[in-house]
Amino acid sequence: MTMTLADRLSTRNAFGLIKIAAERKSAALAEKAAEDKKRVGQTLSLINELSENKFMIFNVDASKKPIDGFTGQLLNNWINLSATELFNSLEVSHGAGFGINLGLQGNKKRILSLDFDVCGDKGADGKRLGCPQTLALLNEYRAGTDRLHGMYSSSTAGNFNVLVDYTLNAEICAMVDAHSGNKFNVAHLEILLRDSTNGNDVQGDWETRITANISQFRTVLRA
Repeated sequence: MTMTLADRLSTRNAFGLIKIAAERKSAALAEKAAEDKKRVGQTLSLINELSENKFMIFNVDASKKPIDGFTGQLLNNWINLSATELFNSLEVSHGAGFGINLGLQGNKKRILSLDFDVCGDKGADGKRLGCPQTLALLNEYRAGTDRLHGMYSSSTAGNFNVLVDYTLNAEICAMVDAHSGNKFNVAHLEILLRDSTNGNDVQGDWETRITANISQFRTVLRA
């Protein structure tokens, strides 16, 4: 069948549009990759800075267990390691997962974590049931502050945590010292206090996009 001039022009236009769409998609992917790379660099720089300033930062493996970042071996005595010892076992450049001991830091600062489990527990079908009470607390927190420093999104999409430096609040320091446990709940908010087998706050992939089997990579949020 002989193609008319109109048919040829129409086909040429279609191929042209496809080419333009492909070029735009490629440019968008390249831009996103550049942005991701920049965020990774900023995050790893932040991790290194915190460690150098004697915050109790360590590497974790895929199961969130503390490890020596250079050898990959488990840090079985990580609870008792000093900030200097943790720093010497920390490998930042490869972008593995990270954690931080809660409670007293090597620089005498004190850190706790607010755990906003907005998604709630899993139902019989494996789907998250959601927790509107926790969501209300999260919204209340956000409305009461003009900054998001210390907040990050969890590896479970929709959940958030906030690292809080309470060093200068004598009342909170006294309350934490008097509390015998590692964590407690206020309404539907879990508050993690100090380092223990379950009391550290593992930061997962803090924007490094290394682990591929989680639904959302942990992201540090800043205002």
